[in-house]
Amino acid sequence: MPLFFAALLALLLVVLSTLFLGRWLVVRLVTKWCQRKLQAELKIGSFFWIQNVSLKFQQHQQTVEIDSLWISSKLLSHDLPRYVALCFGEVRIRTDPQKASGLFAPFPQSTGVQQKELSFSPALLKIICQLFSIHVDSINIMVLKVATSESLWHIQIRESSFLLDSDGKRLKCEVSLSQINSKVLKSGQLEDTCLAELSLALKLCLEVGIRSRQLKAISVDVWTLHAELHEGLFHSQLLHQGSSLAPQPVPCSDVTKNVAESTLPGLYLLQRLPDQVKVKMDITSVVLSMNSQKRHLNWTLKLLHFLYHRDEDQLPLRSFTANSDMAQMSTELLLKDGLLLSQSRQRIVCLNSLKASVQVTTIDLAASLVVNTCIIHYRHQEFSHWMHMLALETQGSSSSVLKQRKKRTFPQILAPIIFSTSISNVNISIQLGDTPPFALGFNSISLDYQHLRPQSIHQRGILTVDHLCWRVGSDSHIQRAPHPPNMHVWGEALVLDSFTLQGSYNQPLSLSSTQSDTLFLDCTIRGLQVETSDTCAQCLSRILSLMGPQSGKSVSRESSFGESVSLLWKVDLKVEDMNLFTLSALVGASEVRLDTLTVLGSAETSTVGIQGLVLTLVKSVTEKMQPCCKAPDIPAPVLSLSMLSITYHNSIRSLEVQCGAGLTLLWSPPDHMYLYQHILATLQCRDLLRATLFPETVPLLALETPGATSEREGQPPETSPSKRLLNLTLEVSTAKLTAFVAEDKFITLAAESVSLSRHGGSLQAYCPELAAGFDGNSIFNFKEVEVQLLPELEEMILHRNPLPVLQTLRNRVWLLSLGSVSVEFPYQYDFSQTLDEAVGVQKWLKGLHRGGTHAQASPSPAPLPPDLLLKVQHFSWVFLDDIFEVKLRDNYELMKDESKESAKRLQLLDAKVAALRKQHGELLPARKIEELYASLEHKNIEIYIQRSRRLYGNTPMRRALLTWSLAGLELVALADASFHGPERVIEQVRELDPGSPFPAEGVDHVIQWCRMLKCSVKTFLVRIRDYPRYLFEIRDWRLIGRLVGTEQSGQPCSRRRQILRLGLPWGNVVVERNMPPLKFYHDFRSEIFQYTVVWGPCWDPAWTLIGQSVDLLTKPSADPSPPLPWWDKSRLLFHGDWHMDVEQANLHQLATEDPYNTTENMHWEWSHLSFHWKPGQFVFKGDLDVNVRTASKYDDCCFLHLPDLCMTLDLQWLCHGNPHDHHGVTLRAPEFLPEVPLGQLHDSYRAFRSENLNLSIKMDLTQHSGSAYMLQKLIEETDKFVVFTEDESGVSDQLCGIAACQTDDIYNRNCLIELVNCQMVLRGAETEGCVIVSAAKAQLLQCQHHPAWYGDTLKQKTSWTCLLDGMQYFATTESSPTEQDGRQLWLEVKNIEEHRQRSLDSVQELMESGQAVGGMVTTTTDWNQPAEAQQAQQVQRIISRCNCRMYYISYSHDIDPELATQIKPPEVHEKQEKEDLLKKHEGAVDTFTLIHHELEISTNPAQYAMILDIVNNLLLHVEPKRKEHSEKKQRVRFQLEISSNPEEQRSSILHLQEAVRQHVAQIRQLEKQMYSIMKSLQDDSKNENLLDLNQKLQLQLNQEKANLQLESEELNILIRCFKDFQLQQANKMELRKQQEDVSVVRRTEFYFAQARWRLTEEDGQLGIAELELQRFLYSKVNKSDDTAEHLLELGWFTMNNLLPNAVYKASLISPFLAHSHTF
Repeated sequence: MPLFFAALLALLLVVLSTLFLGRWLVVRLVTKWCQRKLQAELKIGSFFWIQNVSLKFQQHQQTVEIDSLWISSKLLSHDLPRYVALCFGEVRIRTDPQKASGLFAPFPQSTGVQQKELSFSPALLKIICQLFSIHVDSINIMVLKVATSESLWHIQIRESSFLLDSDGKRLKCEVSLSQINSKVLKSGQLEDTCLAELSLALKLCLEVGIRSRQLKAISVDVWTLHAELHEGLFHSQLLHQGSSLAPQPVPCSDVTKNVAESTLPGLYLLQRLPDQVKVKMDITSVVLSMNSQKRHLNWTLKLLHFLYHRDEDQLPLRSFTANSDMAQMSTELLLKDGLLLSQSRQRIVCLNSLKASVQVTTIDLAASLVVNTCIIHYRHQEFSHWMHMLALETQGSSSSVLKQRKKRTFPQILAPIIFSTSISNVNISIQLGDTPPFALGFNSISLDYQHLRPQSIHQRGILTVDHLCWRVGSDSHIQRAPHPPNMHVWGEALVLDSFTLQGSYNQPLSLSSTQSDTLFLDCTIRGLQVETSDTCAQCLSRILSLMGPQSGKSVSRESSFGESVSLLWKVDLKVEDMNLFTLSALVGASEVRLDTLTVLGSAETSTVGIQGLVLTLVKSVTEKMQPCCKAPDIPAPVLSLSMLSITYHNSIRSLEVQCGAGLTLLWSPPDHMYLYQHILATLQCRDLLRATLFPETVPLLALETPGATSEREGQPPETSPSKRLLNLTLEVSTAKLTAFVAEDKFITLAAESVSLSRHGGSLQAYCPELAAGFDGNSIFNFKEVEVQLLPELEEMILHRNPLPVLQTLRNRVWLLSLGSVSVEFPYQYDFSQTLDEAVGVQKWLKGLHRGGTHAQASPSPAPLPPDLLLKVQHFSWVFLDDIFEVKLRDNYELMKDESKESAKRLQLLDAKVAALRKQHGELLPARKIEELYASLEHKNIEIYIQRSRRLYGNTPMRRALLTWSLAGLELVALADASFHGPERVIEQVRELDPGSPFPAEGVDHVIQWCRMLKCSVKTFLVRIRDYPRYLFEIRDWRLIGRLVGTEQSGQPCSRRRQILRLGLPWGNVVVERNMPPLKFYHDFRSEIFQYTVVWGPCWDPAWTLIGQSVDLLTKPSADPSPPLPWWDKSRLLFHGDWHMDVEQANLHQLATEDPYNTTENMHWEWSHLSFHWKPGQFVFKGDLDVNVRTASKYDDCCFLHLPDLCMTLDLQWLCHGNPHDHHGVTLRAPEFLPEVPLGQLHDSYRAFRSENLNLSIKMDLTQHSGSAYMLQKLIEETDKFVVFTEDESGVSDQLCGIAACQTDDIYNRNCLIELVNCQMVLRGAETEGCVIVSAAKAQLLQCQHHPAWYGDTLKQKTSWTCLLDGMQYFATTESSPTEQDGRQLWLEVKNIEEHRQRSLDSVQELMESGQAVGGMVTTTTDWNQPAEAQQAQQVQRIISRCNCRMYYISYSHDIDPELATQIKPPEVHEKQEKEDLLKKHEGAVDTFTLIHHELEISTNPAQYAMILDIVNNLLLHVEPKRKEHSEKKQRVRFQLEISSNPEEQRSSILHLQEAVRQHVAQIRQLEKQMYSIMKSLQDDSKNENLLDLNQKLQLQLNQEKANLQLESEELNILIRCFKDFQLQQANKMELRKQQEDVSVVRRTEFYFAQARWRLTEEDGQLGIAELELQRFLYSKVNKSDDTAEHLLELGWFTMNNLLPNAVYKASLISPFLAHSHTF
């Protein structure tokens, strides 16, 4: 036993010795190997255990220290995975990268033999992997001088393990690091700085093929990754040195230098990856900090999962590219819950999930991308620092990378590709700082794309967008909920509710194939909203600028399309609910609404359809949202259109446009300015974007240099292939355009079925009905309108050939053909106001849009304008009459006719009643008869009402006041080079108007044109109302000649200012209007077959209304000068000659007061009339016959026949200047009027205005010397006014009126009115009968006298002289009514006209009493029938034939300034002259004088009473109420005058006032009681007591009101009279004083040379008394102090008693026969 133990002990010692010796030998060998191979020193601290192991590389100063090393097993520790575990305690590594670069250089590359020697058998490797594992407690790595000498990189790894596993084919290596902490530090002078920090947990799995020794799979799991990158890291040299030390990427060209074509980017990297790659990162956090500015960014990611799998064993995807295949593989990337925060905890990036996958099979390549909830807030103010910091880091390496990218080319993919993506809930907001913020968001976007290659390349895809919104503005970065439906939020530049795009593209593979490429697109958009604004343009321009300049792209694109590509395409686009907005801070917004937009396009035909188009304005944006209504629901649109279709045919270059019904345009100047500003803003946005996209773009016009232009001008033009013009066809169903030219004035234009077409150089338009209205009145109506623009027309060439003066042989033609033209002006409608406003708006628009186009006038002349051919089948011009007057007259005629018809019915009923009475006798009841008559009366009323209602049923109501109609109008206006251009037009003006002096400095015109006219009219008719005769009737009228129109350019003083109110923000705009009128110069020759004019004084009232209507057509001149009369206005506007050859000319002078009469007229008939109108001269040549047309035996009586008459009328206008100098008339605006003397009015026409006219009439009747002489003498005496008076010796000295009407100082006989055989009927109110006053001849002459000095005052005198010859007074003799059937009695003309020698050849004339007073004459009731055919009724002559003279003289201070300058002031030297002046001053007062030389009067009592009735109730009529009031007033005044104490009347006034107050109070009380009763009656309406009480109160109320009225009137009279009495008493002393300056203000004079008045019995024959007066004079002088002087003078008088058997015949006689007495 001891031996055994001794042997065992010896063996143990041997073993231990061997172990220790082996350990020592191994350590020794390892140490030597390290010294020899690694130049490193290896130390092991413990001899028995492996502890404190140190490996030091002396040359490179690298150190590896192991604290402890041991071997363990899972049998000892359950945490260990293997039976044998090599365990390390703490491992410390210290290295310097700058000295460790050649550390592994001595190791030679392994050869194949060595690799084979080191290989293990799979079984052994499997056993080793299952038994062994390596574990390290901690690893500390310190890397010195990472970037600089002061930098340090410290890495700490805890609890790491290394496991191997093998299945015989693959070796799997698993490395697990439970915690990794890493820091990069940099030491400084003050403190150490941390550049970067990193902490994570890592698990790495690698699979390597045992035989191939290639990496087959890799798996990386990372937990709790936290990294912090500080500011110093980016400023240090660490990253730059790291990039330089890192292996450079192999260029693609080097890798594929032996391959025929390049590969796709990333494909080389995928092929180098292992077959399986898996990366998973949980809870990742990366922080970028900038401590200097206290900024940091924090990126957190919950999950990152990357999977990659490649199967090399399966069949690959063949022909992925032309020369390569692709193995089957699948790739997937998943990101979840990513969040990027700023230092203020504001979210910058928020990502919910992102999943991307790529799968390659043997069939195709499929890729997908799914993103959910991505929110990005980019603030450049915060990111600019990070971008600047990162830009410094990537600045060095970016250039080389970009160069490689530019050199890289992409191969053509031949394999099928399927790609799908879905992105939802994305919102991106960007704040760049220098531009307003903007944001882009959408609910979802999905894209499905397929790239297939069966027999051709087929690509198709589907893109779907759900609610995309791009917002701009200050609040756009704030995330909002989707806007409400059918609303637009201001600031949303682009909104898409839904967008779907489907498309496919086919490309044949065979190069020799005749098939073309095909493209099909189908797009559907709903809820499209686009808003353009300055903010939007700035944001978009900023985005484009960040994307880089785009210059040079147009050139490359143009070159790329050098070869024509045959492409067949088809596009189908549908847009619903489309709204386009333009937003402006100045003028609000505009909106274009399209309900539906469809586009169908192909290579041959393209069609655009629009349903519901509306343009509207939002003038002030006050709300945040704008409703988006359907087009018909939008209020007050500017433009609306129900349907629009546009079709374009490519092969024939044809464009077709169709507009449906309901095209409306509502235009106004403010709306135009809003649209103008919006268009300008849109164009500015376009220019901004264009400058951003193409900054180096040069306009095409700038490419042509002046030198090149001049060279081309010198060379003949090169023949270029003619470009095919676009054929256009336009059709409009209905259109209505409304233009507001002022706030309350507008013009409308309505058209139906408009068609327009253009083919080649011709243009044609047609409209069956066109109407133009003004202010709601339909003024112009056109039917069958056809307009053509032709290059030439054979008909126009035929018109030119007969005119040798024309130089141009062919010209373009405007052809205008109209079926009918109707013009109607309503009664008293002011057309000129609206027209003037419209012209002002037109000039404003011209200045607004063409303000800068004519700054530099083109030296080349304007092209020759086209000719005009106008054809009108029927034309009518109507002035409408007053509807009320028309209906009143029609109703009057109906009443007259119904009165006759009712009388006939009454006669029939009377006959029937008489027959019934005859049949039944007294048995016929009276009530029955009364019922019959009552029934007839009721029936008459019903018939009248029915006829009144059917008055315009069958025949339309007359509406026209004047109707001018033309038929068969054809007008040709020819333009020619001989009179085209300003200089040639002025030559024509001087030729056509040689008599007018042309200004030496020339005349500038704003309007100037000249045309050769040819006109023909079949009928020219003018009718007044419904009168049976035409005012003008012209038939077969042909005209030819030149017409020139010019409008002179006004001086600054001749430009009036028109205010155009545009409203805010523009205010009022001033438009300058040219004031000179448009003048016409002509040289016409015309031929007329028949020319008829009808006129009569009965048409004067209607003609006055027509003149008023004509005045409303043209606006009066703004010049405040008195308007010119029509003859001076015609001299101002029309100049030239007019030759007229008339086959038959007629003038009918109507001789009755009935405008409907067609029988009574005087007919002036010219045969073969040659009329020549020259300036200031009319020449008539022809045969003249004057006939009488009357419905009597004298009808067709020719009393004058002048054959071969040549009558010349020379008109010499007497003016202050040259009457032909119309160029010298300068109109002035009111603000440019010159100063004129006080009391004088400005007159711009002063030198041109005619004061008088010298008319010279010459008649050439050589073959007829007697009648011509007589007619010439009559004409010469027309200007002589001869007055025959009786002896007035002694009277003229006393009557001031006669003395003041002297004729030696008359300078103008202004007017003369003559009446022949006139009569007037006077009636009283209290007596029957009438008085007829007649005169054979009446003359009224007004004369203007030269101004004269009266005292120290210069006055203008105007005199009126009325001469009545053959005056007679007739009166009825009976007191009964004198009219029969309501007809008026009139005298026959033979009893009115001047006394003639009468032949008593009839019993009637024999019974009459001649011309003496008291004689009886026969009256008539109808002048159209002789007296024998009427029932005779006689009246008595009460005043025989006499003459009457009346003079009225008026003085005024309104004196013509020119006449005033010719009057010298009076020179007074002596007292006598002063007295004469005083007398003359006293006589310069308004004076009325009436003179009767001889009066013989005879009246009976009834006639005397009738005369008194007429005088009192007609001539001196006073209204009864006023008369009663005046009598009361006089009575109160008389009481005040006779009262001893007038102050007593105060008590009467107080008493009446109190009575009035009581009446008012009583009335109020009664009204309150009645109100309460009425309230009670509402509840109980049948209460008789209340009704009776209410009636009593009503009667009492009426009585109180009547009493109040009476007493109020009495109180008013009493107060007024009392105040007047007090005033008179207060001024009584002043009134009694002698007034020094009392003058005469008015004088009235009556004079009768001899008057004899005979009073008769009722029969008018037996006399009662006779009164005779001689030299009766009555004078009344009114003075300035309200006093009057009455003077009565009587030369001789006597009164005789004519009663039979009278004792004294002379009842009264003057005792002084030769003396006159004053009373």
